[in-house]
Amino acid sequence: MPRYIGLKVGVIEFLFIFIILTSAFGNVGASKPYWIRQGVYFKYTAKGEHSVVLELPNGTIYTGEYGVFTWRIIEVSREYITVNASLEAYNLTMSYQRILSPKEGLKKAMELIKKYSRLNLTKSGSCSIGTSKNEMIRICEDEKAVVVSIRSKDYMYGIYVKKEKEAVENFLLLRKIPKMTKSITFNVSLKDNSVLYKGKRIGMNTLFLLDLNVKGKVVMEEWHIKDVRELNATVHARFREFKPPIILVTTNFYKNASNFALYDPATGILIEGYMIVSPVWKLFGFEKVAFSDKEHFKKTKEPVTKSKDIYGFGMVLEDTNAFYFKKDKLENVGIPIDSLLILILSLSVFLVVAYERIKARRMGK
Repeated sequence: MPRYIGLKVGVIEFLFIFIILTSAFGNVGASKPYWIRQGVYFKYTAKGEHSVVLELPNGTIYTGEYGVFTWRIIEVSREYITVNASLEAYNLTMSYQRILSPKEGLKKAMELIKKYSRLNLTKSGSCSIGTSKNEMIRICEDEKAVVVSIRSKDYMYGIYVKKEKEAVENFLLLRKIPKMTKSITFNVSLKDNSVLYKGKRIGMNTLFLLDLNVKGKVVMEEWHIKDVRELNATVHARFREFKPPIILVTTNFYKNASNFALYDPATGILIEGYMIVSPVWKLFGFEKVAFSDKEHFKKTKEPVTKSKDIYGFGMVLEDTNAFYFKKDKLENVGIPIDSLLILILSLSVFLVVAYERIKARRMGK
């Protein structure tokens, strides 16, 4: 009988310890920065000629003079936050250069030649030159290559085909596109800081960092965090100054030293930086996004890694309400109902253990 009672007490003690440990470690994964709450937003801008570059998977590139990137928390749960992000770009030009197969390039070139052959073109050597409405056409052809170029007040187009070897197609829109807008809603995990879209993990979130120990972590596909270090510098964002230390993060995305991003270690938020690769751009439908503030950066007189005063060099934090929230005082922190139930259960098991111990001692006597 005493052996049975001892075994029973041991099992109860194990359950008690297991419940306590489960409770303790279960709450660790749910921790989050104090500023994460519904309605918090961040606005970043880049200003100046060619300050915004947006590249599509097909090679089309949009270049703008002003860019705005905003993200806002619209819902908070224990495991993740729901975020709506929007991107606006203004005064855009559009261009592309595409490498075609010789066969495809020759087919396109011959279709254009056929289209414009009915015009009264002027012959000049191996080339034919003429106009059609507001277009100027130039067609050059010999046994080695075919070149077709078209220019109007709105665009320039050209295709070059070196027969049986290579073909290149170019386009430049001369007329400005006033505005482009993109918007997407996704989730960010508060456990591993990953971006989730329709339940699928897209990559690592880089809008803020939950953990500064991210060197070597994969952001997306073959792109990873190359280096993380501390800078003794003051960063002058449009929102306010951020005093040292500042966390500098680089990735291998552009394969050069300009791929910087600066973070505030106290909150983990992105202050400014050339666009380190982000899954958000994929959700927008872009292959690459580069914000490069031309106006603000002119004030920086030394290289970013050596300067004591850094001004915006990528997309710069212009506005946020995150810093208006204060850390809750201890008396305002409520106990979650599941934690309260676990605590009551743990105390109940503890009392049972104590009772069984006393009972075992008495019976042993």
